[in-house]
Amino acid sequence: MKFAAKAIHAGPSPDPATGAIMSHASIPKDVRQSYGLRDSLIRLSVGIEDRDDQIEDLAQALEAAHR
Repeated sequence: MKFAAKAIHAGPSPDPATGAIMSHASIPKDVRQSYGLRDSLIRLSVGIEDRDDQIEDLAQALEAAHR
């Protein structure tokens, strides 16, 4: 993951990252918040990639976001 982008569904793409406001848009805000799903929450879908590769990609993306 060299960059992150908002997406409702990224299909088979590796490591899609979405905000809770995007992935849970059909749930009213007050209900999301009652479950602790704040709009600033980032949802990261991981799967078939090597665990260490996923951790490295996420660390790189977070570092880039803080520059």
